[in-house]
Amino acid sequence: MVGRDAIPHTAIISVGANAGSLRVLDTYNFNGFTTEKLSYTLDWNDIGLDGKLTLRLASPSATNNRFQFSASYIKVVFPQNFDAIGVSAKTINLIANPTNKSYLELENSAANMRIWDVTDPTGIVAIGSTRTGSTLKAIVPNTQTARSLFVFDSFLTPAINALSFRFYNPTQAEFVIISHKSLMQAASGYANPVKAYAGFRASAAGGSYDTLVVTTDQLYNQFNYGETSPRAIYEFMKYLVGEGSPKYLFLIGKGRDVSSGFHRLINPAPSVLKILCPRLVRPVPT
Repeated sequence: MVGRDAIPHTAIISVGANAGSLRVLDTYNFNGFTTEKLSYTLDWNDIGLDGKLTLRLASPSATNNRFQFSASYIKVVFPQNFDAIGVSAKTINLIANPTNKSYLELENSAANMRIWDVTDPTGIVAIGSTRTGSTLKAIVPNTQTARSLFVFDSFLTPAINALSFRFYNPTQAEFVIISHKSLMQAASGYANPVKAYAGFRASAAGGSYDTLVVTTDQLYNQFNYGETSPRAIYEFMKYLVGEGSPKYLFLIGKGRDVSSGFHRLINPAPSVLKILCPRLVRPVPT
């Protein structure tokens, strides 16, 4: 729970199978912008026959208790069975075992299903297993603390594309222009509006600057390991400033704040606004 204003908060937390059968779990009081991690025990009656759970956060109707708090996340933990029928990928959470080893049987598993310990995302460990018929068996070590396992029966072969990095001469970059390749198409009588503007800046009328035009895709690959992030622009400019003396930086193309959720979209529709030139901070109107 997160407070969103410098006032006292009263949060009425209710759960139920649907909006018409809610019961109050707690009436919780906290202050200001503090964060609170709350944990409660659910009843099976709180879950509907459709497997759904409804949770409501509300504040009392009082003039001094505006609804100025929110939930950052909600997690429901419940027992799982160890049946993999029809499952190609599944996360299994093992409770702690004082003996530091746990025996696992996964029934109805696919012939090529494997098990990985993903408790530490930076140190994923393969768990050896044996099979009797369709039952996958394994001894999971280090279970003195709770473990998170991931089982799957498919493999992905990533596509690797060869890239050629461009040499940027920092001593020949007075006016730096960073844009997106989608904005470098014919428009308004120009074959490439971005390069046309760079040409203007290189002319006497535009200041006779030594211009440099790059795309964000180039910078993602060369300066940020292929990841879409404003850090690519930061690292690129850090290199230019450290080795040269650029005078101006012009970003052509809209950036989007992370709160818009664009990074969660897979194959977004053409109508969805793209992130063209990411910023490190949220633009503030003046």
